[in-house]
Amino acid sequence: MVDVGSDPATGKRKQLTRTFGTLREAKVEYARITNRRYEGRFVEPNKITVNEWLDQWLYRKAEDLEESTVYSYTMTLGRVWGKPGHVRLQN
Repeated sequence: MVDVGSDPATGKRKQLTRTFGTLREAKVEYARITNRRYEGRFVEPNKITVNEWLDQWLYRKAEDLEESTVYSYTMTLGRVWGKPGHVRLQN
C-alpha cells in the first residue's frame, strides 16, 4: 500500500493497494510509484477507454472551436472510435 496524494475535492488521503508474489517485487513497485509521485509523473490507474477519453476531449475542446471544426474533428475521430476505441487508455 502506498500513498498517492490527496483527493482535491475532499482533501482525504488516497492510497493504492497492489499484491505481489515476492517482497522484492513489492519493494520495486513501491519505489517506482513513490518516485513518479514526487516527480509529478504518477498517473492513477483507471479503466477509461480510448473512446471515452476522446469523447471527453472533444466535448471540452468544442467550447472553443467553430462548428465546422468540431464537425471535422468528429469525422476524423470516427475512424478511431470504431477500431482501438474499446482498449483501455493506459494499455
